[in-house]
Amino acid sequence: MSRLATLASAPPAPGRPRAAAADLRQRRPEHVAADLLQARPVVGAHPDVGVQIEPLRVGVARTARARRRCEHIAVLTAFGIAFYRLADLEAIAVVVHQVFLLTMVLALALSTAWRFIPAGRWRTRIQVVGTVLFFAPLAAVAVLWHQSVLLVLHQEATIALWALAAASALGWCALSGEKRGKSPSPWVRKQLGLRQAVMLVLALVVGSYGAWWTSVFVRDALLPRVAVVGTVDRLWKSSGPRSIAVHRYLLVNGRTHEATYDVFRRLRRGDIINAEGGAGSNFLLRINRPAYRSSQ
Repeated sequence: MSRLATLASAPPAPGRPRAAAADLRQRRPEHVAADLLQARPVVGAHPDVGVQIEPLRVGVARTARARRRCEHIAVLTAFGIAFYRLADLEAIAVVVHQVFLLTMVLALALSTAWRFIPAGRWRTRIQVVGTVLFFAPLAAVAVLWHQSVLLVLHQEATIALWALAAASALGWCALSGEKRGKSPSPWVRKQLGLRQAVMLVLALVVGSYGAWWTSVFVRDALLPRVAVVGTVDRLWKSSGPRSIAVHRYLLVNGRTHEATYDVFRRLRRGDIINAEGGAGSNFLLRINRPAYRSSQ
């Protein structure tokens, strides 16, 4: 009873109508005004949207590092272009040809050795050295594309391996995305299916390109080479826009062969040559004897 008395004498709560207090005193039914409760949205994580919060100072420092990295890349690019224009490309091709396999073996050895070294400065240094030893010869081979007869097989093997690796990566991403791609939204499921189809088509195209280059490399490296002996009847070039992807051809005894820059620039119409061509690419892979003029 004392509790009921206390409740009856207590002032109404803030926002509570007086009628509720009167009802509590008189203890008889009475209509009391009430508010309609509206359902509120339930906050949850979106399955396809993520948010990353980053302190302002960290973002500014990262922007400064990105700017310095871009400046370093620009300087290295300018230095590489100047070096490509002024250096003796034939001498560089000879060096790349001699150290290509050695650097590849060292890079693979370092990529295996760093796994047995504890985390620290030396492990990072070995990783950096191994990465440089692996990619530097590949970059040199790509830059010297069709510039030297010594690097034709290297270039064929490089482009074949990279194309097959890219096709494998695209196919793996497409298939793994198909296994993970279970979204309740039909639109999202449709977008995932379209992306997987595009990736599979790209993997098929790039894989076919890599398989073709693999067949060219295997035939050039393993099959008997074609003898190219006779008089040079014609020399010509075929280039794309802005002299990109220049191809150099020569006609010997009625057959067309492709040549690198170092061989092509020494030939004249009417020269007699003795060379070997690839069985797959029809590229001149070796000069057995320097060309000489037919008048001699």
